[in-house]
Amino acid sequence: MILISASGYVVTYFINKRLSGASQVSSAISAFVIGILGNVYSRVGHGLAFAAMLPGIFVIVPGGVASQGSLVSGIQVADDIVANRTELANQQAMATSAMSLGITMIQVCIGITVGLFVATLFIYPFGKKRSGLFTF
Repeated sequence: MILISASGYVVTYFINKRLSGASQVSSAISAFVIGILGNVYSRVGHGLAFAAMLPGIFVIVPGGVASQGSLVSGIQVADDIVANRTELANQQAMATSAMSLGITMIQVCIGITVGLFVATLFIYPFGKKRSGLFTF
């Protein structure tokens, strides 16, 4: 689990350095790596791929959201609400920030889903001939 999570983090880190504005691409690529390693672990070690991949997925999500800057803007909005600084212009900025955070989360989730699905399709032909395709 630690090896799979660390590899997912390393891939996310270097992809985000190269492509700073595309969190969905970095999420998809790192989820693909996590999916490949988890499925290989499942085939070789006869363990559950789901249990081995889950910590790696938990590592990808906050990194993908934070790479877009949406996490920081969400914290600023929360601070403004707590401090009761809610003027009209500030309310519009909060609504825009909340919408941006939601869209970023959806992009990261779609990237993770696509990466895991492609990894499963990549590993599946190397399994048993009469087994069903059960994905993450």
